[in-house]
Order: sequence, then C-alpha cells, then structure tokens
Amino acid sequence: QINAMYPKLTKENMHRPTWVGISMIYILTGATRINAAIPTADSVTPNAGGSSSKTASTQLFSAVFSDLDGAADLGFVNFLMNDSLNSANACFVIYEPASNSLYLFDDPGTHIIGNISVGAGKLRNRQCALDGGASSISAVGNSLTLKVSLSFYQTFNRLRNVYMLSFDKGGLSSGWQTRG
Repeated sequence: QINAMYPKLTKENMHRPTWVGISMIYILTGATRINAAIPTADSVTPNAGGSSSKTASTQLFSAVFSDLDGAADLGFVNFLMNDSLNSANACFVIYEPASNSLYLFDDPGTHIIGNISVGAGKLRNRQCALDGGASSISAVGNSLTLKVSLSFYQTFNRLRNVYMLSFDKGGLSSGWQTRG
C-alpha cells in the first residue's frame, strides 16, 4: 500500500478513476507553500501496435514517464492501446512501482483481471497477452521506463493508438496523452 490515498489495487476496488489534467498545483501545508511538480507521460516506442496478421504478434513497447520530484514519486503509470481513449476492448496495462506489479484490464475495461510481478507471469484478455517475464522497469533520475511485452490477438488485428497517463504519490496526474 503506497499510502491512504493509494490503496492496493484489487479486482474489487480498481475501476475507471477520474483523471485530472493540470500542469502545476500549489499545496498549502500549515504556513508553508509547496510547489508540486506534475508527472508527465513522455514517449513510447514503437508508437503504434497491434497485429496486422491472423496470428498473434508480440511487441516490446518502451514507455517513458517522468516526475520532476524524481521517478520514485510516481505512484501509477498507465499504458492503453485502442482505436480511441476507451478502456473497453483495449489492451490496458497499469504499473504500480510500490509493489512492482503490472495489471491488465478485462474486456469491458471496467475491472482488472489480476496482477503479476515485473519479471514473471502472464495475463490476457481477448485483445492482448501481457508477458511479465519479458517486461522490465528502469528508473533513473526523474524518468521511469516501462518496457512492456504484449502479444496481440486477431481481435486486435489492426494498428492501434497508444495513450499514456501517470499519477504521482500525491495524486497529481499528467492527464491522458496520445503518444502514438
């Protein structure tokens, strides 16, 4: 559990959160004003994905997220692939640094299927399979790089857009960013 604001993700409590899109916030604590940096969802390579064949294809995506307060301040990072910014029938992955866990959403996009540790396990829905064993994380300075291994099924048989979002431990958000 990160803190009281970020309970551990479970099938029961993980629903579509409300996303905030602000660039800077000032927090008043006692008589001290703290300037809090907003996390960012920077880039992804390759910047599109999906299968163009009738068989499953596997791709390794490298998604970069940043926080001027340091990569350790990131609470959750989100990686969503679909025709539009919609979690239904998508390949929607969340990474939680505190537990080093990857989560995949179900087909309706309303609940997580389960979680796996980076470096082990697999999760799948009808659009994609998430391979934790072939996925990795690196955090250097202000940046966190999520390398996520995804296999796409026939139901995901065309190129899809990539959307990214990050939250810091204080609840500040990058807002959804189209990165592919």
